[in-house]
Amino acid sequence: MNELNARIKLYKGGRRAGIQSGYIATLRIDGLYTAAGIYLKERESLEPGDACEVKLLLPNPGYTAGKLTQGAKFSLTEGEREVGEGCVTATEE
Repeated sequence: MNELNARIKLYKGGRRAGIQSGYIATLRIDGLYTAAGIYLKERESLEPGDACEVKLLLPNPGYTAGKLTQGAKFSLTEGEREVGEGCVTATEE
């Protein structure tokens, strides 16, 4: 399992409800989709329109090798709908 630090923002109108630590998100980066666990660092929940620092846990880091490096931008998706965005702030091997 690979751990990344990131800053994410949920779009207003993207989701109807906020998320809490442990939420499993789908990340899209350069056309590649992967699941990631999101763990909030600054708060208990994140509402649409808000942003915060998070830890991302990737279950299959080999699949995203070289894509999610420091500074990489990604989208949070639910189905075909984009509900947020993020940027990797640090990686932990």
